[in-house]
Amino acid sequence: MIHASLAIYPFFSCNRNDVKRSRNVEPIRSETAASARAANPQAANNIERQDMLDRRTFVLGCALAAGFGSGDAGAIAADAPILSLRGPQGEVLSEQSLASLDTLPQSKFKTSTPWHKGVVEFSGTALSAYFEAAHVSPRKIRLVALNDYVVDAEVSDLLAGDALLATRQNGVPLPISDKGPVFLIFPFDARSELQHQSYYSRAVWQLTEIDIVE
Repeated sequence: MIHASLAIYPFFSCNRNDVKRSRNVEPIRSETAASARAANPQAANNIERQDMLDRRTFVLGCALAAGFGSGDAGAIAADAPILSLRGPQGEVLSEQSLASLDTLPQSKFKTSTPWHKGVVEFSGTALSAYFEAAHVSPRKIRLVALNDYVVDAEVSDLLAGDALLATRQNGVPLPISDKGPVFLIFPFDARSELQHQSYYSRAVWQLTEIDIVE
């Protein structure tokens, strides 16, 4: 069964360059959000909705094209792109699959969270190692999730909290249906200051895109 959001792309490709956008305007990221909305609020909303649809279609499509998504509860092929890094002008700086994220230095910790029963082990690559591998040193980023959740964060705060780009829970790759394929998470049990809404709100599951704001 084909996911409803894929109906507009009958010949789906897991190459982002093959994802066709049905609009003749520049991406919202090429302008400041404030100026775009001031010029044409409705157009800005339409562009943002299309960006969200593209993200969902791309990641879900890769899962289904790989033969997953139904019996495997949203698992994604190891070589399918799952996380992109964009520069301040919206340019793609890197795209990582589970396999390529696994080549980066790996970290893990055990912690309880507000969304799990008991203590869970998360493993993946530290956000600091991810930025080092991409040769970037941003000060502020925007975290974008498949479920439309978007939050801006100071990188210094995330690094101080030992942010982890988790791709596995208790050693098993995170499926889309359970906060995957990438979950930015903190070791909440390690320090009391991490047990605060400022960190809970930046624990982003189904993370698909990191945009450099500055």
